[in-house]
Amino acid sequence: MASFTHQKVRLRLLCVNDVYKIERFSMLRTMIAENQVDNGVTKVVLPGDFLGGSLFAAEHTGASVIEVLNCIGFDYATLGNHGKEYHPVCCD
Repeated sequence: MASFTHQKVRLRLLCVNDVYKIERFSMLRTMIAENQVDNGVTKVVLPGDFLGGSLFAAEHTGASVIEVLNCIGFDYATLGNHGKEYHPVCCD
């Protein structure tokens, strides 16, 4: 029978939402970099509301925001109420 050792695993979840201004994305990337867990796992979650509410998102029907978020390095994202505004363009 296999034996298991108990290890403490550090997990940090960083959750952000309602990021609409383009200058906030650079602040967000810095915050994520500064909050990585040593000897552990950090997951960055965006639980919605990132596609609408700004001229930046509206100009490219959300595609520009998704491109920036991919560069920042989110692990998980869900669509919020603004995600429906651009479907199916942003959801292909």
